[in-house]
Amino acid sequence: MITFNLLGPLEIHVDHRVVEAGEPRRRAILASLLIDADRVVSSATLIARVWGEQAPDRASKVLASHVSKIRRVLRQVAEDDGGSVRIVNMYGGYRLTVDPENIDLHRARRLAHEARDQGLDVEQRVTLLREAFALWRGETFAGIGGDWADRTRDRLTIEHLETVVAWADAELQVNNPTVVLNPITELADEYPLMEDLTVMMVRALVAMGRPSEALDRCLVHRQRLADKQGTDQCARLRALYEEILHGQHRAA
Repeated sequence: MITFNLLGPLEIHVDHRVVEAGEPRRRAILASLLIDADRVVSSATLIARVWGEQAPDRASKVLASHVSKIRRVLRQVAEDDGGSVRIVNMYGGYRLTVDPENIDLHRARRLAHEARDQGLDVEQRVTLLREAFALWRGETFAGIGGDWADRTRDRLTIEHLETVVAWADAELQVNNPTVVLNPITELADEYPLMEDLTVMMVRALVAMGRPSEALDRCLVHRQRLADKQGTDQCARLRALYEEILHGQHRAA
């Protein structure tokens, strides 16, 4: 079976081996088609995404040449898959025929969407979110440059952080703070102004019996907000701080 990874370096997987997608422009074209899997992407859109304002002369022909090379790679790896993955010429553009479930980004989105179903119990929710969380392998679109790739990477980073927060919340609800703390701390340090990450980290520290560290983290976050944005903590984090503080006083 052929699968594609976008949530990290772009990779084509065939069974247990990785197939090289080609040079950077070709990877950008394939990534653009994978983002819009099984939908027509116009040639103009592909050119804008890959080259921006620096499109080459006769850009449509240059694009067609790159698509032809990508198609050749897919044809070679798809022989054992019944040719189910291929690039189809459409009027004014191209369509990559592929099951979105075979692309990590679309699978992660589907899992995160299903986890938001209010009818699920916490065990069902955490199972879905664990799978979604595991699909993110590092910087999305790694190795692909250009304005479109940068903007897309920024949007996907937000999706990633939202998935991490949802996953951490579910793990904490099933009393699993130890699996949460390290990844959530790393991200909270990398994105210090995203308060939801700090909230999850503080909750994990409290659940692990480390309230003093939790309080310190609240204060560090408050200072960062004051320095960077001139604002105070969100009401949720302030309430959490007061709850921990009062809990310590009661314990004393």
